[in-house]
Amino acid sequence: MNNDVKKIMNVLNKIKLLMVFMALSTFLIMQTAKAQTYKTSADTVKLNAEHLKLTTEIADLDTQLSDAKNKLPDYESKSNSTSEDAHKAAQVSKEQAATAAGGNLKQISKEKKKAKLANNDAVSARNAENKLKDQNKKIKKLTAEIEKKQKKLSDLDQQKTNIISHNSSSSN
Repeated sequence: MNNDVKKIMNVLNKIKLLMVFMALSTFLIMQTAKAQTYKTSADTVKLNAEHLKLTTEIADLDTQLSDAKNKLPDYESKSNSTSEDAHKAAQVSKEQAATAAGGNLKQISKEKKKAKLANNDAVSARNAENKLKDQNKKIKKLTAEIEKKQKKLSDLDQQKTNIISHNSSSSN
């Protein structure tokens, strides 16, 4: 039995080592691919293509961000009004249920329906709040993506300037 445990531990250690190696390899590959730099005038075609691609992506993200920001007031007003309606309906239902408790079966049934409607209003309010939160998250995500792409675009502009200045200084 002890020998079996040692074999299992040996296999687990090999698996751990393999996973660490794979993670490290993936990290190195991503770093290499991520840090594309253009240094010569021959690279300007690729640089310009990447610049155009980034500019287009930023424009698309800007459009999405603008749409998301334009929808935000609707989500906010719906969330606020639904929340207020749910609170009022719950309060009224609570008061009427208290008076119906001593009443007849028909009145109790009626108040039960009203309570169910109040509960539906509360669910709608929660859904509206969740949509508002999701919209805010979407705006933050789009803003972060735009900033990241603008930074990369700025880096490309700097590389382009370096190529131009290198070409002009080497031609003199």
